[in-house]
Amino acid sequence: DDLAAGMGEPTQCGETLPAQAGAEHSGGPLRATQVATIFIFDFDGTLAATPLPDPGRDYYAQRTGQPWPFKGWWGRKESLLPPLSELIEDGPALADYLRIAHDRDSIPPCLLVMMTGRLPPFAKIVEGWLEARGVRPDVCFYHKGHGTTFEVKVRRIKELLLQFPASTRVEMWDDRPEHADAFEMLDQNAEMLGRPVAVRVHRVGPALARADGA
Repeated sequence: DDLAAGMGEPTQCGETLPAQAGAEHSGGPLRATQVATIFIFDFDGTLAATPLPDPGRDYYAQRTGQPWPFKGWWGRKESLLPPLSELIEDGPALADYLRIAHDRDSIPPCLLVMMTGRLPPFAKIVEGWLEARGVRPDVCFYHKGHGTTFEVKVRRIKELLLQFPASTRVEMWDDRPEHADAFEMLDQNAEMLGRPVAVRVHRVGPALARADGA
C-alpha cells in the first residue's frame, strides 16, 4: 500500500503517482495507511488567479489584433497560453499550499492534491505553471468523465478516501461560493463520501459567477 502504488485511472502530477511526486515525510515515502489529512486545492481562482472571459477576451483582442476566435473559454487551452498567460497571477490559496508543503515534516502525514475542472489536455500547462512556483502536488485530478465539476470532484474525493483508509480529515480551498457551500455539506456525510470524515472548506477569492468548467 505504498503511496507510489496504484492510484490508477486519474491523471496525476508526474503521470502516475511516483516517488518523485514528493509524497514523502521525513521517514521516507508515505504509505496509504499513514495519510491522516487530505488537502485539496482548486486551480482557477484558487492556486492561480487566471483570467476570466471578461476581460480576457478584450485583452486577447488588444494583444493580437484579432477577436477571441472561440465560443467557449474554460475548455480552451488558449485561455492559459500567451498572450493571456501574461494575466495569470498567484492565487489567494498559493501561500497556504506552500506553507503546508514547507511544514510537511512537522505535521501529521498528509496528501497534497490539486483538483480542477479543467480537462486532462491542460495538464502540461497547469502543472508547468505550478512547478514554476514550487507547487508539486502528490496528485492532480482533471475533469474526466460525466457530470459537473462538483460531481466529478466528489467522486475523486471518494476515491481518495478509499485509497487512504486512515484519513480522517479533508481540507479544501475553493473560490466558487456554490462549490464551497456544497462541499461544506460533505462534513461527516457518510452517504456522500462512503464514510464519515471531517471536511473543512477554505473560501478564497472574490465571489465571481462563472460557467461550470473550472
